[in-house]
Amino acid sequence: MEDRLANTLVIYNTEQYKFPIMWNNYIIEMNLRRFIRLLTRTQGLEKFLNLNRNWRYRLLDVKWEIVFSYINKQVIGETTYKTDKFICKQKRMKIQRLIEEIPTIEQMKKSSYEIYQDFKCVFCYKKKEDFHHVWTCRHNRKILKQIIKRTIDKLIRLLKEYGATVDENKILTDINKFDIFFPKFRKDKFNFIDLIKGIFPKQLYDYIEKLEVIGKKNIVSLGTELLQYVMDETKQHIWLPRCEKLKIIEKRHGITEKDKKKSDSNVGKEKQEDILQRPINLFGRYEDLEGVKEYILFGKEILDFTVVVNRVGKI
Repeated sequence: MEDRLANTLVIYNTEQYKFPIMWNNYIIEMNLRRFIRLLTRTQGLEKFLNLNRNWRYRLLDVKWEIVFSYINKQVIGETTYKTDKFICKQKRMKIQRLIEEIPTIEQMKKSSYEIYQDFKCVFCYKKKEDFHHVWTCRHNRKILKQIIKRTIDKLIRLLKEYGATVDENKILTDINKFDIFFPKFRKDKFNFIDLIKGIFPKQLYDYIEKLEVIGKKNIVSLGTELLQYVMDETKQHIWLPRCEKLKIIEKRHGITEKDKKKSDSNVGKEKQEDILQRPINLFGRYEDLEGVKEYILFGKEILDFTVVVNRVGKI
């Protein structure tokens, strides 16, 4: 038995183990620490994708590599071992957008229901102000369309900067067909709200890749810059004006920062119903660490397994 095991030596750096290291009946041929890190990260990714709020992205093809690059975007000269308040705040805001938990009226009701229970959208005063309504409120429709137009122009400029020879008229025709630049929210397709959240569709990635001039790393950098541009534009022209308007309304109602920090003693009926009536979508959940299996068997990137699983599920 010892001789048989000796023939299956697995080398991790300078260490040799006279037994095969297995995971789910697969031999592990990489550094053990790196594999454990890989396993942990994949588990975290699956948990994130399996969240009820992310059910759409279990059906749609997302280029997660660009999404995470955008979230972790560093400024020039920044190092990973240095803490910067501005970068930390930026990252927090990006994550809040990604999980749809920016401080809208409906979000603030969860912690300060007594204060905001009668509040509606600060612009139209008619509809509930949730994450999607902030951007698609009729007051902001024209502004959003202008941002979409500038985003497309920015994309064309980035393509040129990264060395692509582009026919602007053809690219404009092609890009306008993409769901991601559609201004209204749709559950079953991409739309510009996803781009605001920091989601980059694989459809757009594949289109840029077909230009055959821009390498993979450059496409990731281009996508990261585009998402950052969308965040800056929507923040400046929609979110900040909305926050200023809310401050005026709060001042009119005599609401102070101290009031907002008080614990909510009354959990209203509406708040209870909101919690109980949240839809639960279990369709297409990831299981069994498929990304790790794909990596071991075929050497595929962990983030690419989501696309494979999505396409199999659509057949």
